[in-house]
Amino acid sequence: GLGAHALLCGLALSATISTRSACTVAGLCWNSGHTSLRYAGRGSCSARSLPTVACAAGLRDVTWTSRARTFLRQLWPTSLGPGDAGVAEGAQSTPPVRMERVFLVPFGSISSSEEVLPKHSAFNRFDVFCRCAIATLMCSRKIRRDTTFVAALVKPSWTNRVGEVLMQSLVGTLPPTAAPTKVVSIAGAGIGTFRGAFISTERWIADTFRIVVDGTDTSEKAERRSTGWSSSEVASVRDLLLELGLAPRGSVAPPGGLARLFVLYEDATSSLRDELARVGASGARRLVFLVGDHKGLTAEQVSYLVQEFGATAVTTGRTPLLTSHCITILHHMMDEHFPPQLIVEGGGDQHEEELEQPE
Repeated sequence: GLGAHALLCGLALSATISTRSACTVAGLCWNSGHTSLRYAGRGSCSARSLPTVACAAGLRDVTWTSRARTFLRQLWPTSLGPGDAGVAEGAQSTPPVRMERVFLVPFGSISSSEEVLPKHSAFNRFDVFCRCAIATLMCSRKIRRDTTFVAALVKPSWTNRVGEVLMQSLVGTLPPTAAPTKVVSIAGAGIGTFRGAFISTERWIADTFRIVVDGTDTSEKAERRSTGWSSSEVASVRDLLLELGLAPRGSVAPPGGLARLFVLYEDATSSLRDELARVGASGARRLVFLVGDHKGLTAEQVSYLVQEFGATAVTTGRTPLLTSHCITILHHMMDEHFPPQLIVEGGGDQHEEELEQPE
């Protein structure tokens, strides 16, 4: 609540000012938009004087805002954070490992040529697409800048055997008459910082999806709405894996390699948490998570990915979960080892924020 934000802000200001000048902060009260900063033996100053006080303490570019969390975010990078106490001045800390995250979901219920509208979502399970996109890119009101959501629309037009066609697409042996596989990507790093850049409603995502896939609306409004979105075509899912930097066994890694593939499989024997604890030493800088849609992946498909692309089949636990739930848990386990890069959406909260690496 506000009390917790005020306490943290008070600690940050106390640490900053006490280390850069002779004065100390005795208290900071954040109540109904009114904030006062009280010095020991020096009275108090109004909330809007906080930037001036911070500037006198050696901070720059600090602007007033009535939101405690936003104001604290401006102070934290140059003030003493948790774990900094006792560190000698000038000591170099180990920079956190930056790990790109790619979540690939092959949707067997959405065709490359099918027009997707909100009223049709129950028919082609577009609701699964929406939930997966939101789980991949959003963290509360923040956007994950280091994450990309990739949807392969693999529903065939010539047969109802979706699992068989997906297997052929993984191997790269689709029929010559098969249409190219449509790929819709949403990159967190490309999403704008303006308010409404990414709205987590099915109707908004469906309308934006239609604009991106159709490609005929070139207006400024459509371009602004679809910032971070892209649509492309590949001959098969195998070619898509190659584009993501994954190489088959025995071949040279393509440019931009150093990628690892994890396949989420309910019956896998390896725990994702255990595998992530070892992935840092592998030199990988991109982790690709292949997660099945609402029908999941077959044992044959998982076995092929393990043998051909060196994928690691992992599980999040014994409880069967929805695809979007799995993505949320994958993010949680990733955050334990690799600090996420988040950006606050909208208004004056356009600040990149990187969470601390756990001890």
